[in-house]
Amino acid sequence: MTGKAKNPGGNTPNTPNTPNNKPSQTHGSINAGAGVSSATKAAKQAATAGQPGGGGGSGTPAGKGKGKGNNQQQGKKPMPPKPTAPPKPEDIHHSDASRKHIIPGEGGKQGGHLAGTGLSTKTEFPVAWKEPKIMDAALQVTQMGPPTHTDPKAMKDANGNPAWGWNYEGMVDGVLVRTTVLSTGEIRTSFPPDATNPGVIQNPPAPSPAPPGIPVGVAPRYSHPDVNNGNGSWTWEGPKGDRMVRIVQDAQGNVTNTDLGPYVKKK
Repeated sequence: MTGKAKNPGGNTPNTPNTPNNKPSQTHGSINAGAGVSSATKAAKQAATAGQPGGGGGSGTPAGKGKGKGNNQQQGKKPMPPKPTAPPKPEDIHHSDASRKHIIPGEGGKQGGHLAGTGLSTKTEFPVAWKEPKIMDAALQVTQMGPPTHTDPKAMKDANGNPAWGWNYEGMVDGVLVRTTVLSTGEIRTSFPPDATNPGVIQNPPAPSPAPPGIPVGVAPRYSHPDVNNGNGSWTWEGPKGDRMVRIVQDAQGNVTNTDLGPYVKKK
């Protein structure tokens, strides 16, 4: 799951609405009102990244112990035994889960590194890189040499279970590719961590606050100017009550709301 602008991610503080009832175009250090190219440039400078399902710190909250009873109370699964070595190169492989994470992403929250996916703050592979090349590059860098670190890192697998893994990095056609491999040999994620590499796309943070009336739990998609003549807009589409709606905020902050018809919940 990414000088180098590594590990896309991070939160953007809320900003008040601007006059004329238009949502603010300032997101952290990014001022989309100054133009799409300005926003994209600032987003590249602000890019950071994280491991799939992982966290920054592993400390225990004050007043809470690390005992088994506390884990059971919180419903947490214990970490599996720590492996002493990474998987053998010939044992590293893709899975349906790795493809889903790397290409379209999981629920708009994790992964999604195919050009044009448009998830907030994510880096995407160059437009010319289609799915087969991305998947091949992800595996290729794991065969170039050892992981970038000796000790495995704590993370989660595709099912949200605690797991151990290693990061591998290598250059493929001028693009730095980082691939995370679980101790089982399954590839967990792969993405381009350096937004300055040729063709690599960096999405800016989604608008904050979001426009009113957006469907709950739906990740917005960014129309990047470098992909298919994108216009710098953000789109939320999904169920809102018993209706399907589409909310679009353009690069100037104008918002349009479209009713797409009745929402029929799948049984």
